[in-house]
Amino acid sequence: MGLDPHLYLYDTQAGWPVDHEHAQHSLGDPRFGDYLYQHSAWISDLFTFIVPLTGGSLDEEHSRGEGEDELFGREELERFLKELQAVPRPSNDKAFLAWNYDHLTLLVTAALSQPHLTLARAVY
Repeated sequence: MGLDPHLYLYDTQAGWPVDHEHAQHSLGDPRFGDYLYQHSAWISDLFTFIVPLTGGSLDEEHSRGEGEDELFGREELERFLKELQAVPRPSNDKAFLAWNYDHLTLLVTAALSQPHLTLARAVY
């Protein structure tokens, strides 16, 4: 089994992740990743590490993933939310996709809610 991209909410002021259990999202399931990628080339590039992040990186001691986790800058967060909002929300009869879409949208929105919050992109 390979390594998959994950996002988690990170507090730059406190210097640690916010809520290890709920404030994270895995893009490891190809059904959800493929759904996003077919609607947004930018999101595809984001999770295939073509889009560089400008928020800096965490050293390996403070990273949750393999190597150094990368932090989103405000511009990437704003673009990510815009791209997500342009992706049609899956219908409720596709509960898995709808739940993942809603959860990811909430996570990005939370990261934009305070200037000291961001998302970290990790691989594990």
